[in-house]
Amino acid sequence: MRYRARRKRLLIEQAVAERLLAERDVRDENLRAQYLDDPRYELSEESGAEGREGLLPPGREGAWVPEFWRAGVALEKGGLSPVAETEYGFHVLRLEAKEVVRFDRGSVAYEAASMWEDIPAATDRWLESLADEVEVDEAAARSWQGGTAGDSVILARWEGGGLNVVDLEQHLLSLDRRAWQAARGDLGRATQEVVAAGARTQAVQEARRLGARDEMASIAPLLLRAAFPFHLESNR
Repeated sequence: MRYRARRKRLLIEQAVAERLLAERDVRDENLRAQYLDDPRYELSEESGAEGREGLLPPGREGAWVPEFWRAGVALEKGGLSPVAETEYGFHVLRLEAKEVVRFDRGSVAYEAASMWEDIPAATDRWLESLADEVEVDEAAARSWQGGTAGDSVILARWEGGGLNVVDLEQHLLSLDRRAWQAARGDLGRATQEVVAAGARTQAVQEARRLGARDEMASIAPLLLRAAFPFHLESNR
């Protein structure tokens, strides 16, 4: 269940990134240009090819020395290059695979927004501001604690929405059993969890309104895959 909570958190962080980009009028075409031009957007870096029998990981322009790149892009799959000289020595390259990888706005947006803000910290501030808008019905919370509240009972409200018993229980299940037990046994803790669940519910609704998707949220903090990845064998 903690995995579910993590995915929800990343979905919200992605929404924060989109909000930051919107504030600065950063558009899709700007992100695409950054994706294509910035060599930081790669899967991994070349290092110690001898330990991998010469096989290099996927990369893109800027990930390797220019001589490697020029030799690689000139090849077709299975092709061998002429001897290429670099500062590291002489190499013969064989192209194993080449493909164009789909532009992923979610990943690029997160990385771009991170240049201006600490996304996790900005997310915490946003959730705190949303929590201030949640008004808890303590009588309903006591009823839930006593096990007499039906699934549709509203435990909290905010402008344009509300949190019912099912919503709260899903939130608690995404944490751990101790959170459930603590909320059942203490009204103050129950109130805290209702407020937290309400804030997260608002944030997730806003994330989906902005176009964030669960499958994108699971990889949002990661660097992009290569634009033109290929495997090379390097032999001195």
